[in-house]
Amino acid sequence: EKPAGVLDALRATLQPGGRILVLVPQNPSLYGSLDRSLGHKRRYTSQDARHLLESCGFAVEQVYSFNKAGTPPWWIYSKLSGSKKISKPLLKLFDKTVWIWSRLDALMPWNGLSVIVVGRNTGRAPTGAPAPVTACSREQTTPASSN
Repeated sequence: EKPAGVLDALRATLQPGGRILVLVPQNPSLYGSLDRSLGHKRRYTSQDARHLLESCGFAVEQVYSFNKAGTPPWWIYSKLSGSKKISKPLLKLFDKTVWIWSRLDALMPWNGLSVIVVGRNTGRAPTGAPAPVTACSREQTTPASSN
């Protein structure tokens, strides 16, 4: 519930120059019943995730958005139907066709379901500078509003 606190603790275990890979749910407008059932407190924009790591003493090296093919079904299940889980047949179908979707990913005009941020421990103390999501000295745990 306190992402900056977790990042602070992880940064303390890394040597200067050590890397961290953070995967978070992306796209606040998708926050819904599936997220709540999975224990997600919020969804991030890629910029919010970047600012969070930077404010916690990491230099961001890469930001990846992925699983664009999963965005439409997530929206249907989580936002439209209010479902708390995705059906097994749909998951099996996605599993068998993921190779197709991964090749088409770059052609899809929307963001993926998740974002990965790769950060490097700068060895410097966190800035605590205000960021859109949170800073290491200021926590925000309010879930993204469901639209």
